Amino acid sequence: MMQGDQYRLPIEIKTTEGNAKPATFDDLEIFVGSVRKTLGKGEISFDDKNETFLVLLTQQETFRLRGDVEVQLRCKFPDGDVVGISVGTVNFEKSTSKVVL
Repeated sequence: MMQGDQYRLPIEIKTTEGNAKPATFDDLEIFVGSVRKTLGKGEISFDDKNETFLVLLTQQETFRLRGDVEVQLRCKFPDGDVVGISVGTVNFEKSTSKVVL
């Protein structure tokens, strides 16, 4: 990705029962670097066809990200357990332009 991109970052989450769906969680928090999105606030959507969660990153948000950025998530399950994991990194290349289109 490049700074200034606006993109729905797909994230596949698997549990011991298989691919997770929104109903799997009471809430879901995903951090891409310093950018925080939550399922409970409607900031994360779900692609039924590909069974992936989609995190919309705006141009303004990606301008704040540079280099290898860690992606972490925390899942709150209906039984009250909260589990956090690191799911890898996304590289954001420096953009010459700093203009939001």
